[in-house]
Amino acid sequence: MANSTWQIRCYCSPSGRNPVQTHYDNASDALQAALEVELDYLRCRPREHWRRPRAAKLNKCTADRDLFEIRFQAERVQQRPIGCFGPAPQCFTLLLWAIEKGGALQPRDWCQRAARRRQALLDGQARALALQFDHTPT
Repeated sequence: MANSTWQIRCYCSPSGRNPVQTHYDNASDALQAALEVELDYLRCRPREHWRRPRAAKLNKCTADRDLFEIRFQAERVQQRPIGCFGPAPQCFTLLLWAIEKGGALQPRDWCQRAARRRQALLDGQARALALQFDHTPT
């Protein structure tokens, strides 16, 4: 297995909004811990090993075929943060927080939102900031 370590980042809009970091910061300790366990497992695996049950490529999004979901359960809800590899090498960027309910991802427009955010990163209009795991809400 190739020795790779992924930096985990999150989308930051041109206006400075960082919705994934905000969601994480406002989440329960249990949800934060569950995400951290999954990311700790994935970050040291090559991209081709990002697959079920911990991650999955999202083929249902025709707007962008390079999106992945992180798959875990917390607070009796199927959590599905959505992200992409890049924009920098060895970087995985969380674009938005989704959940799975009734077999469908919510919010309903997850695909369009994630595709827009990924494109904004690629175009240099938005930034990918390191996800801060030790942040506590004020």
